[in-house]
Amino acid sequence: MNVALYIRVSTMEQATEGYSIGEQKERLTRYSEAMGWQIYDTYTDPGFSGGSLERPALQRLIRDVKAHKVDKVLVYKLDRLSRSQLDTLYLIEKVFLVNGVDFVSMNENFSADTPFGRAALGIMATFAQFEREQIKERMMMGKAARAKSGKFSGGNNIPYGYDYIDHELVVNEHEAESVREVFRRYITGVPTSRIAKDLNASGISSRAGKWHDSQIRNIIDNKNSIGMVRFQGEWLQGTHEPILGAETFEAAQLIRRKRQNEALLKNARIGKASSYLSGLVYCARCGARYSKKTYHSTVNGKKYLYSRYGCVNRVRDKARRTCTCDNKFWIEKDLDSLVFDEIRKLKLDPK
Repeated sequence: MNVALYIRVSTMEQATEGYSIGEQKERLTRYSEAMGWQIYDTYTDPGFSGGSLERPALQRLIRDVKAHKVDKVLVYKLDRLSRSQLDTLYLIEKVFLVNGVDFVSMNENFSADTPFGRAALGIMATFAQFEREQIKERMMMGKAARAKSGKFSGGNNIPYGYDYIDHELVVNEHEAESVREVFRRYITGVPTSRIAKDLNASGISSRAGKWHDSQIRNIIDNKNSIGMVRFQGEWLQGTHEPILGAETFEAAQLIRRKRQNEALLKNARIGKASSYLSGLVYCARCGARYSKKTYHSTVNGKKYLYSRYGCVNRVRDKARRTCTCDNKFWIEKDLDSLVFDEIRKLKLDPK
C-alpha cells in the first residue's frame, strides 16, 4: 500500500498553530508505520494558501495520482489539503476516488472509502472554508482599524524611505535622503528618466538594484512620504514621521500633472493615428480624406525620413496612373505649422 504524504503550511499557521512541516511529517510518518503503509513520497507546499489549487507540490501529487503511482493520500488535517469546500470535494471525488486512490485525514480520523466518511469529510470541508473566510474577515478588519488609527497596514510593499519595525513605519535616513533628492531635482525641472540615470551613475541603488524612471514616478506619487497611509484607495493621516513637507510634495504634483497633460496633448490620436491631424484633414476638391505617408530619401549619400499628407484619391489614382484628383501634397510639419498658427491667432482674439 503506497501512501503519499501531503503537507502544507502558511507562514501565519506555521508560527501560531504548530502546523510546522517537521511536525506534520513526523506525525504522518508514525501514523503510516503504525498502519503498515509504505510511504511513496512526501509532497510539501511551504507558505502556500489553502484557498487555491495552484500549488507546485499539490499539482505534482495530482499528476502522480492520475498516473496510479499511489494508493492512498494522507494529510495531517483536512484544511491542509484545502480551505475551499469546492476544491476539497473536487480533489477527493474527481481526482482521488475516480483514480482508485483513498483519502485519509489523520486528525479527523476519517477516510473517503465509505459513504459516511465522504459525508463527514464534506461537512469538515464546509467548516474549513468557513474558518478561512473568518480569518480573511478578521485580517481585513484589523487592517481597516490600523489604517483608521493612522498605522501602516504592513505587507510586502514597504514604501521606499522607510523600514517596517515593530509594526510601525520608521524613517530609513539613507533612503529618505534619496527621496528628498528626487523631489529637489524634479521640482527644478529634471525629468524622471534623468534622475534615475544620475542616481545609477552616483552608485545609489534602489531596492531592486538599478533605478528606472517608473520607480522615480512612484516615489513622487507616494503620500507615505508626507506622513499619510493608504487603505482601499483612500489616503488617511498617518502617525509615522514624514520625510517631506506637504508644500514640497504638492509642488512636485503640480509639475507632474502639467507634464501628464502635455503628454496627453502631444500623444492625442484618433484610433491608431500617428500625427496631430490624422483623421481631421479632408480634400477641398473631392471630399476624400487626407492620409499621412512616410517616405525615405537619400541626398548626397545621407538617408532622410519625412512624412507628408495627401488626398487618398490622388494617392490611389497615382498608383493606378489616373488623375481624378490633383490636390497638392503637404509636408507634415508644414501643414501642422499652418494649422497651429491659425489656432494661435484664435487664442489671441478676444472674440
